[in-house]
Amino acid sequence: KPDGYTVFAATNAPLTIVTATQPDVSYRPADFAAIGISMTDVSVFVGKSASPWKTLDEFVEYTRKNPGKLSYGSAGLGTVSFFAFELFKNAYGLDITHVPFQGGGPVKNAIMGGHVTIASSGLNSFAPLIKSGDLIALATSAPKRVPAFPDVPTLAEKGFPDASLNIWMALFVPVKTPREAVDRLSQALEQTMKEPAVATAVDKAGMVVDYRGPAATAKLVETEYEAVKKVATRLGIGKK
Repeated sequence: KPDGYTVFAATNAPLTIVTATQPDVSYRPADFAAIGISMTDVSVFVGKSASPWKTLDEFVEYTRKNPGKLSYGSAGLGTVSFFAFELFKNAYGLDITHVPFQGGGPVKNAIMGGHVTIASSGLNSFAPLIKSGDLIALATSAPKRVPAFPDVPTLAEKGFPDASLNIWMALFVPVKTPREAVDRLSQALEQTMKEPAVATAVDKAGMVVDYRGPAATAKLVETEYEAVKKVATRLGIGKK
């Protein structure tokens, strides 16, 4: 109901991945008006510390010299981690075999056990293993470097901003909600995300405060949907 009191809290998956890969879903991104993004769990690409490469550039060079011989693990076909790595792989033109798992936990076990060469997941999941030195973080999909890992480059700074795909949390309302209600809710969200206590709670959850207003959120939904749709079409995902 577009009354300003009916609010949809969601990650990006229902808006940009489900709609891009499931043509029969009963809603589209255009059915919603964005209030704003609150926080993000950035995607990170990791490998074992004992790997023959230690940096993103070294990994890319090694992979290009060994096409089809490396593998990457994701939380499953069609998940954020899957599309994040496919965008990363396509940006660099790499030939790496996908190994899908059922969730982030099995992916973590697979990379630690040496069953896959590299893995993609939310930074929140891999942060302890990166800090302990068990894993190497090659890059993140964050818009800028994550303060907790200042030495880890972003895909954007490497020249591939369109290859970035993260898990973000946002608020939406029905598209016909009055503009004044959208603005009021957006202002409230912005002020909330500026609260020190909120920032501390988000940080403890392993995420980053990433407030974006209605226009920026709507633009991200649009570009992310198109990026996911392009990959899905190429791989035949969601094809009837």
